[in-house]
Amino acid sequence: MAAENPAIDVLIVEDNQADSYLIQEAMQLAEPGCKTRTIVDGESAIVHLSRHRPDIVVLDLNIP
Repeated sequence: MAAENPAIDVLIVEDNQADSYLIQEAMQLAEPGCKTRTIVDGESAIVHLSRHRPDIVVLDLNIP
């Protein structure tokens, strides 16, 4: 019996709500069932990453 692959955990660090939505939709099309979390500022992202390690980080390089 083959083991199921666990859902991919994606962290999106993006302050633009429309961009975040598009990234989430693209991720769901590419990998249905993936878990996404959006954080809107760099400081919160650092705190989150100190406690949790996602599989993928999508980072807006111009975020405050």
